[in-house]
Amino acid sequence: MTLASSIYKKAYYRSLNFILPRRELRFESPNRSKKNIFIYFDYEREFSGYETKISDAEIRKILDLLDKSSILTTWFTVGKVFDKYQDSVKDIISRGHEIASHTYAHIPPLYAAKKILRKDFELFYKTSNSIAHVNGFHSPTGKWSMKSMKYLKEYNYSYDIISCSKNKNCKPHYLWTGLNSRMLRLYTYGDDWPLFKGNGTAKHVLEHYMELIRRIEPGSVGGLGFHPWVLYSNKEILKGFTDLLVYLANLDDVELKPAQFFADLLSTKFEIPVKSQ
Repeated sequence: MTLASSIYKKAYYRSLNFILPRRELRFESPNRSKKNIFIYFDYEREFSGYETKISDAEIRKILDLLDKSSILTTWFTVGKVFDKYQDSVKDIISRGHEIASHTYAHIPPLYAAKKILRKDFELFYKTSNSIAHVNGFHSPTGKWSMKSMKYLKEYNYSYDIISCSKNKNCKPHYLWTGLNSRMLRLYTYGDDWPLFKGNGTAKHVLEHYMELIRRIEPGSVGGLGFHPWVLYSNKEILKGFTDLLVYLANLDDVELKPAQFFADLLSTKFEIPVKSQ
């Protein structure tokens, strides 16, 4: 990212945080006493823009690991993956996992022209509609925009996820994007990107995610992200991921569900906040 684009990104989101009203949401019991966590994957294959080598068999191995720990997850899938690897997507669905959108062509909405973004949403709908009912959205590299919010409403998405800045206390909330128009937003606390090309051990991988889990408050909800191709870029990352699943499955104060599960629980009656937060 260039310095100019970085400055633009910060200024853009800072202005929206000031202008757009929001209402924070909390769970009622029993979820109020637990850390509510969704594990998600940005499922991109070679469409991420990076050199990746991953097979359907390796995706099945990830699914087998999730089955072993009885954990259901959310897969934010690039639309081109539906076109080229339809059997893999169907395998994910058959295991009980949620399929959500990561755009059709891995386009960060913040920098996409309106015409291109509109076409991307249209293509994603056409390629995915006969295979999966999609409710959730995650912008590539986390760069969402007001343009993307418009198309999320047009295509009936029920939530999107954004990044929680380090050392911040982030709670799910409704963001009002216009008169009588809102979007439920969930936060991801981090993913495996800092581990990519690193020389850490499986222990370091586990410690990385344990630190993210500590940041999620009881009664709130947060995501922990992975890229399947990053998991296979280093045996230690895959081993750390495996250890993390076992660790999470044995925590009594954690509720592990797909993102849509928590989005449904947080849905409340329409209520316009008095002022911006």
